[in-house]
Amino acid sequence: MATKQGKKKQRGGEIPKPVLYLRELRKYLREVVYELRKVVWPSRKETIGTTVVVLIVVLVFGIYLGIVDSILSRVVRFLIE
Repeated sequence: MATKQGKKKQRGGEIPKPVLYLRELRKYLREVVYELRKVVWPSRKETIGTTVVVLIVVLVFGIYLGIVDSILSRVVRFLIE
């Protein structure tokens, strides 16, 4: 006689799904808090420095792409006319 593995019935019957979902949610949130405690957060100085670098790089690439776009637009207009 084959038995079903993986599904166990409890003595009082099955646990309602909403209760199982709440247990899983609480477990998940507990694990999230545990992991966040292990994170090494950057200092304010590091955050500002990194942000400034990112803004400068974005500005430089924006100017570069703007110039390339302008040149290519003029080339295409010249070829069409």
